[in-house]
Amino acid sequence: MDEIKSTAYKLLQMADDIHEVVTAYMDFVHPICLDIQRYGIFNEGRMALLKSELNAKLVEKKKIVLKEFVALTTPRQTEE
Repeated sequence: MDEIKSTAYKLLQMADDIHEVVTAYMDFVHPICLDIQRYGIFNEGRMALLKSELNAKLVEKKKIVLKEFVALTTPRQTEE
């Protein structure tokens, strides 16, 4: 059972890492690339704003997949 848990946690960590990379791409890299393609400029103000928003989102969503898994698999204490 310990081996299964260990493997599951490794997979969850990988899923969280993938989630972070995808979030960084979709919320930062892709919008910057679109701005450059559309307007032909590198807008440093927009880049700073997107970076700040991305950092806040990454902190908020840190280990979200693992947390969801734990929440779904941990038995709840019932009040009597």
